[in-house]
Amino acid sequence: MTTNKELKQTDEPGGELTPSTTIDQRAVQQLALFTEPNVDGNTLIGYDLRPRFLHTRASKVLKLSEYEDRGDKLFELEDGTVYAIQPAVLDRGKTKVAIFPGTRESLVEEAIVGFGKQGEFNPATGRAGYVYDSSGLKVFFTLYQLYSTMAKSKKQYNYRELYEALRVLKQAGHYTGTQQDFGDGKLRQADGYGSYISDLVFVDHDTPDEESVKVDKFICVYLNREATKLILDGKYKLYDEELSMEMKSPIARYLYKKMIQQMPYNPDNIASAMMVLKQNAIILQSGYQIQDNATKRKNAFINALDELVAAKLILPVSPDDINVIKQGRTVVEVEYTVFAAKTMFDYLKEVYERSLKLENVSEGEIQ
Repeated sequence: MTTNKELKQTDEPGGELTPSTTIDQRAVQQLALFTEPNVDGNTLIGYDLRPRFLHTRASKVLKLSEYEDRGDKLFELEDGTVYAIQPAVLDRGKTKVAIFPGTRESLVEEAIVGFGKQGEFNPATGRAGYVYDSSGLKVFFTLYQLYSTMAKSKKQYNYRELYEALRVLKQAGHYTGTQQDFGDGKLRQADGYGSYISDLVFVDHDTPDEESVKVDKFICVYLNREATKLILDGKYKLYDEELSMEMKSPIARYLYKKMIQQMPYNPDNIASAMMVLKQNAIILQSGYQIQDNATKRKNAFINALDELVAAKLILPVSPDDINVIKQGRTVVEVEYTVFAAKTMFDYLKEVYERSLKLENVSEGEIQ
C-alpha cells in the first residue's frame, strides 16, 4: 500500500502518518473494487440513508445560547428509531455559533468519498486519493480540488466556506438510538455521538506543481470508523456520484441513493424495478425539515420526483400510482409508486454485477 516519507504532518491531531507492516488482504481487495477504473462512485449501504444532515436554511446556524436552549435535532422514524444530530460549535468573528451539518456538508462528504475512489494517493502526482495503513483509511486532496469538484457540479462555495464545512464535519456528530435514550429530549452529553470524519489535518507537499496541485498543502481527512468499516467490508454500491451532486433537490439526491440501495432488480422483468415511496417519511429521513406544512411537503417531494424523471431514473408518476392515506379527514401520508426508467434499469444491472464481486471478496472467493 501507499507509503510516503515525503508527507509531513503539520497539525497535531492525527498522529504520525506511518504505514502498517501487516494489512488485511481482503480489505486490500475491497479497496481495489472500491477504486475500480471507470467506476462512477460509491454509496455506503445504510449509512447514506440515515438522517444526518439538515437541508433547510432556517435554524441550521444558531447562536450558542439558542442551541443550548433547544438542544440537538431529533428525528423519530416510524419504527421508533430516533436519530440525533449534534452541531459543531465554531467561532464566526467574535461570536460562537452552533452549525448543524447541511447541504454544503453533505456535498463535501460526498466529494471526499469520491476522492477516495480515485485510487492510492501519490503526492508526486498531486491527484487526490486514499491511504490505508495502521491509522485507518484516510483521504488526501487539496482545497482547490474540492472547490473544483463543487464548481463542476454547479455548487458554488468559496474556500472559506469549504474550510468551514470540513471543520463542521469534524466537530458535528450523529447518533442512533431509541426514544428512551434521550429522556426528556433536552440537551444531552455528547457521549455516543459519532463524528462525520474522525480527524482533519494538513500535510506539507515538498515539491508542489503549481499547475496540478495549486497549493502547497494537502488536506488529510480520516474517515470515521463506521464509514471505514463499511468500505473495507464491501458494504457499498455503485452509483453515479456526479449525477447525484448535480441534483438540485436534497430529497432527489436521497431518493437516488435509496433506489440504488433498495430497488429490486430482476434482469427479466423491468416492471419489478419499482418502489413505494412514503412522502412524509422520506422527507423526514432526508433531513429536509418542512414537516409542519403539507403544501410545502407535497411541492418539495413532487419537485424531487420531477428531477428524477428528468434524469431518466424513473418514469413519470401516474395519478393511479398515488395513494393518499387519511385518518378521518386528515392526510397522514402520501404514497407514490415509482417505476425505474430504462436508463435506471440498465444501471441497476451494473450495480447488481458489482455487488456480486463484492460478495465474492467478502466470502474469500477472489484471490
